[in-house]
Amino acid sequence: MSADVSVGVKRLKLLIGILAVSNLVLGVLSFRFLVTLDADYNELIDRSLPTINHLRGMTSESSVTHRSLTFALSAQQPERQAGYLKTAEQALAKEERHIRDVTPVLDAELGQQPSRA
Repeated sequence: MSADVSVGVKRLKLLIGILAVSNLVLGVLSFRFLVTLDADYNELIDRSLPTINHLRGMTSESSVTHRSLTFALSAQQPERQAGYLKTAEQALAKEERHIRDVTPVLDAELGQQPSRA
């Protein structure tokens, strides 16, 4: 009976050892995976922020253009209409600059040939 207990204790110790080693290996692999995932995510954010910033600016300028054109169409006085049209023209020029800035970046990201604007 003592031999059976001794064999059982040895098996239990071996099982605990295997479990400890497998947990350590799993922990190390998980840590490596998380570090790699974090690096990939940081790279994605670094590449995306300039594009997102350009798109945000383009959206803002597009809103200004839209508002100015709406006011220009509804204005009764020619001088106010001219002022709104001037504002719309300036916003449209800024919007075109944003498009020129972001197009090469998007083309590079998508692996396309640069488009001519």
